[in-house]
Amino acid sequence: MKPAPTCEALMWLVLNSVFAHLELWGFRSRPPDRPEPEVRFRSLEEARWVLKEFLQRSENRAQLRSFMAWETNVEVWRYDDRKLEARVAEMLVRGELFARLYERKLPVRTPIERIKYFPPPRIEPEPGWIEIRIVWDHDGKGVGGLELELETPDGTKRKVTTNGQGTIRVDGLVRRGACHLESSAKGAEIGNSVRMVGEGEKSFGSEAPEETGEVKYLVDVTAHLVADRETLKKIADAAWLPNWKTLAKFNWGTEESEKVIDGAVKTIGSRRKENLAELVFSSMDAPGVLFVPKPFSLRGLTTNSIHYIRVHSIEFPRRSVAVSM
Repeated sequence: MKPAPTCEALMWLVLNSVFAHLELWGFRSRPPDRPEPEVRFRSLEEARWVLKEFLQRSENRAQLRSFMAWETNVEVWRYDDRKLEARVAEMLVRGELFARLYERKLPVRTPIERIKYFPPPRIEPEPGWIEIRIVWDHDGKGVGGLELELETPDGTKRKVTTNGQGTIRVDGLVRRGACHLESSAKGAEIGNSVRMVGEGEKSFGSEAPEETGEVKYLVDVTAHLVADRETLKKIADAAWLPNWKTLAKFNWGTEESEKVIDGAVKTIGSRRKENLAELVFSSMDAPGVLFVPKPFSLRGLTTNSIHYIRVHSIEFPRRSVAVSM
């Protein structure tokens, strides 16, 4: 436990801080040959004005409270900050606080003519930066060509694309904080899209994809298990997609009725129908899974940091094949 400071130490700490602040506003140390302390404020308003500037800092308020408690008879615990400021201002005008210094024969400073105040130079913060690396989860190699949008802490949005190493880097950010990375799912298909597995430099143990073509979109996908009497339109409406064509285009890369039916038969296991209006799914369809795309969004990417986003391709579950003996 730290020992309590002495009265003299508190007096030095507080009043020297006060004097240092006063010096900025036109006060200097008195010559050593002055026999009497002549510190006086011309009015109560002047004293309160200087104190208000001094007490902007919480540590100054704490020091002043300690000084008043040790060196005066003021019961500081009865005063809030505003009342304490008024009480100290009265004592400054009457010269009571500086008389204490004179009794102890400590250095005293007295006001002279006002001097021109030059504010300290403003130090501009160094510009910030952010680096995002999007890599395959199974081997850690970069995924190039992904088109995304990055929102920086100042609210600026910019289109960005990963380079050959899967890296996005933005320098010269005027503000530091958290960035927001997002990507639209418009135009995305399973063949040209990837999904996020997780964040970090360590792999999440994903298996190598069967085939990886040229990718362009980073999307958020939900694997939907079809139910009885569901149709493409019902699934699209429940997912707030524009229409069933968006769902068909993402899963099978086409909007043509015959090709959509072929894709549903091959990947979902539904029964073949003559036209798209008759395509109704069943809980008995196996594997019975189709993917619902959503725009990708990731918040909280702090500036002056490197972030790793691990991704994987989007693949339909393999259909089980019955073998008769």
